[in-house]
Amino acid sequence: AFSQAKYPDKLFVGAVVQNCFGKVDEQGNIDPSGLPCKTGAQVVGKNSKGRDMTKVSDAPPDVNGIEEFCTQMGDKFRQYCDRGQIRVLYVHETESRGPAMARYYA
Repeated sequence: AFSQAKYPDKLFVGAVVQNCFGKVDEQGNIDPSGLPCKTGAQVVGKNSKGRDMTKVSDAPPDVNGIEEFCTQMGDKFRQYCDRGQIRVLYVHETESRGPAMARYYA
């Protein structure tokens, strides 16, 4: 959006990141070590009736796309992050309510 805007300095973006950031303990601290998250249902084969067999596996924390955009895309987009033109609400996946609520919050 910023690279296509006529006046990118007037553009503001709201994002709601609903990720697994790690294992949350009783005090609310997040531990991203190991494989604290779960994948979605993965198809692992077919049963004798030809239907998909699925499983859920352990997984590492999700990648923070906003952080990548602001730090790893070079200086081209970092300026918009530094100026506060990207507003982010982080919601742990266990507390997320889906895309409709994310659109409402953004």
